[in-house]
Amino acid sequence: MAEVLTPRLRSATAEDVPRLLALEPADGTRFIDADRLRGDLDTGGLRLDTIWIAELDGRIVGRALWWGPPGEQHPVALDELWVAPDAVVDAEEVGLALLEAGHAALRASGVERMPGFDIEALADWRDRSDLAAAVGWRERVAERAGLGQRLERVKLLWRRGDPVPAAPTRVGFRPASDEAFIATLTRVARGSLDATTHREIAAVGAEQHARDEFAFYAGLPGRRGDWRLAFDRGVGGAGSVDEGSIDDVIGVIIPSRSAYSASVSYLGVVPEARGRGYGLDLLDEITRVHARADEPEITALTDADNTPMRRTFARGGYRETGVRIVREPAHPLEP
Repeated sequence: MAEVLTPRLRSATAEDVPRLLALEPADGTRFIDADRLRGDLDTGGLRLDTIWIAELDGRIVGRALWWGPPGEQHPVALDELWVAPDAVVDAEEVGLALLEAGHAALRASGVERMPGFDIEALADWRDRSDLAAAVGWRERVAERAGLGQRLERVKLLWRRGDPVPAAPTRVGFRPASDEAFIATLTRVARGSLDATTHREIAAVGAEQHARDEFAFYAGLPGRRGDWRLAFDRGVGGAGSVDEGSIDDVIGVIIPSRSAYSASVSYLGVVPEARGRGYGLDLLDEITRVHARADEPEITALTDADNTPMRRTFARGGYRETGVRIVREPAHPLEP
């Protein structure tokens, strides 16, 4: 049996960039390719001090990439954990060492709660031994590094050329003030099937959660002018909405963008209007907004166990393309 070697760990430098760009995928989990890596370095989504590498005999045999919105002080997610498949190293141990080194540096920079780790794979990863192994060692690393909370989400996609839904007939959409959106987001959060929403409401309350959500979506590179509140045409919806006239609102849509593509971003139906199929009306309108802008694709995420929402996406013409397993610190209010 070959001796398992221990690589040297450090944050990246400018001299490492050509070698980082030359690396190739190791398995079927998320790998940040050269074009995206170069783009993220140019925009500031990735920084050299948030890229950690494992080096053995002058060769990069592992890397961990922490990503954050350009301009933000700290990263918000570990986007990739990669170990060379042909290196004489223990992938799990190298991965753990990279996370521990990166976490120590983040704590030293003032981060209290460690960013989550997004593990992405094809939808059938459980049925393929190679993918199951690749996901498995990363999940064990996350657990050992203190990221004990687990949420599995489904990735969905609509592409240009797919059918564009007809305009909803029973639902109207109108612009609204910031406070009207926050009030509606507060209503939508109550009774939501979204696991992250549940945890955040438990931690900070529904209204603060709504304000945090509003701030997050306002910070995305989308168009605030595309946001709409939704009304049943048979009940209300004439004109724009101000803070005092939102009783007839049945939901909210926030068509926006990630750093890389158009996205569904957010849709929600208020509790008293649920169970009537409004979710599909809202999704169809988001699709129409992006299709009118000639977006090449629209991405979306929903919890794997949110069966009603997955059904809505299927009816709306979105196909499931993979999974994202989100690993976060086990206790929301603790580092």
